Amino acid sequence: MLFTRRISLAVTALLAVLIAVPSQASAASPVPFRATFNETFTAAPCSPVPSLCVVGVGSGVATHLGLTLESSTVLVNLASNAAPGCNSETHETILTAANGDQIVLHAPGQSCATGPTTVAAVDFYVVTGGSGRFSGASGSGTVNVTVNLASGTAVTTYTGTLSTPGSLR
Repeated sequence: MLFTRRISLAVTALLAVLIAVPSQASAASPVPFRATFNETFTAAPCSPVPSLCVVGVGSGVATHLGLTLESSTVLVNLASNAAPGCNSETHETILTAANGDQIVLHAPGQSCATGPTTVAAVDFYVVTGGSGRFSGASGSGTVNVTVNLASGTAVTTYTGTLSTPGSLR
């Protein structure tokens, strides 16, 4: 009887502790995410033909990362006609914070000519990975890009959400 009472008290105490102490969530709640980058890029024909591979690098500021470097590769399918004057594309991006922590994004979408030397792209990103405090990160949103083909420059803005369970460690 005494043994049963002790077990009962131990279980009750354990339950009280589990209820009173908040547990760490397996994923943090999504928070707003915004980043803007000034980029330079190069473009060249690539496979599958007819495609255009665009490699861009930029720097800017991102919420939760601060000063950030951006490295992206965009595969533009020139055979697609997503809409008149538009082509489908897939954008792969790595955002690197000053301390080396990274967020990896995948963003399919489309780019459309807006003038003889300008293009606007809208892609829909999903966070596919990360490192450091962004390990296990998730999130999604839109990528808006304004491209100047004549100067080889672009301005890219990411708007959406980010969940960073790695920051809870």
